[in-house]
Amino acid sequence: MQGSANPKTILKKLSEIVDNDAILTADVGQNQLWCARNFSVKGDRRFLTSGGLGTMGYSIPAAFGAKTASPDKQVIAVMGDGSFQMSMFELGTIAANKAKIIMILFNNQGLGLVREIQKITFGEGHSSGVEFGYNPDFIKIADAYGIKGLRVQQNEEFEAAFNEAKASVGAFLIECVTDPKESTF
Repeated sequence: MQGSANPKTILKKLSEIVDNDAILTADVGQNQLWCARNFSVKGDRRFLTSGGLGTMGYSIPAAFGAKTASPDKQVIAVMGDGSFQMSMFELGTIAANKAKIIMILFNNQGLGLVREIQKITFGEGHSSGVEFGYNPDFIKIADAYGIKGLRVQQNEEFEAAFNEAKASVGAFLIECVTDPKESTF
């Protein structure tokens, strides 16, 4: 897909530009595996994830907990569009507490890992319940809570968006438009 942000490339870039003691939280699904394989945990960095049998929607509340416990550390939450919709109500908690959390949302228009497993198991074109026919405007949802956001459609746009998020006073959402066919590995 032309003009899409590749999660693997984005996470490798993130590894280069985050603080050496940053805390990264990841939801379950493709984004969790992309983080585990492409985000460099070195120095005093921490990677918080619920593990293979965790629940969608983990990353935002986990990031809030991490920020509450370590208010001086850079905290980044990574999620897919399905996971974001499981806990987007927590944007209210983040806004009310003025928690500076950077959220990176990989929008691939569906439940990516389930879609990929169904494709591997049943073949191309035999999926069920994994395609989102419609997603809301995630940037507008963040804005409704007073949280700034940017949409990234190409890899080259990510670093500038992340720098803007770092310079922002409060929480920030970076939505990365991702090719639905991007594989986990």
